[in-house]
Amino acid sequence: RYTGRVIGSIQLSPTVLVGGTVNYIQTNGNYLGRGDNPDGMLLAAFRTPPDFNNFPYLNAAGSQRSYRFPRPAPGTDTLSHGYDNPLWVANVPPAQSRLGRAISNVNVAWTPSTWLQVKEVLGVDNYNYKRLTALPLGAALGPTGTVSQLSFSNLQIDHNLTATITNDFTRNINSALTIGQNLNSRRLSTISISGSRL
Repeated sequence: RYTGRVIGSIQLSPTVLVGGTVNYIQTNGNYLGRGDNPDGMLLAAFRTPPDFNNFPYLNAAGSQRSYRFPRPAPGTDTLSHGYDNPLWVANVPPAQSRLGRAISNVNVAWTPSTWLQVKEVLGVDNYNYKRLTALPLGAALGPTGTVSQLSFSNLQIDHNLTATITNDFTRNINSALTIGQNLNSRRLSTISISGSRL
């Protein structure tokens, strides 16, 4: 994970202050199958008998060895192994994700008098997320090979404009009136692709 943040402001005049913030996050991950899953690490490890050696997890032809399929013969790549070898789960099937996100805003404060202040804030939140998972030939749940990719793209723009009027009637009585508007735009795009017999 990589993150960065920049904050800045500048006084353009005695009555105008401009500021802004930019945040960026980049997250990359490689994961394992887990839980009650024949293609996961935990169930595969618990199901393996103690007298079966999971090494090597591939035979000379590159096929997966498991306790239910200890000697895979040529042409058996598309047959289910029942439960996968946990070492094969840890090293072969890809399960990756990539996330890039930027969150930023610009704000302007205008104070023309002691009783009036006008503020404007424009913010943007944008992220792109991709996830890829695949099961090679011979996997427990997808012995013929499967691959799937999921992509999310999100953009949100938010705008706030407010004006605040203050007045002190006496030392003990004061008032404030705030009026404003909000504009918000959101866009979400989702793309899912899957394939089998690959």
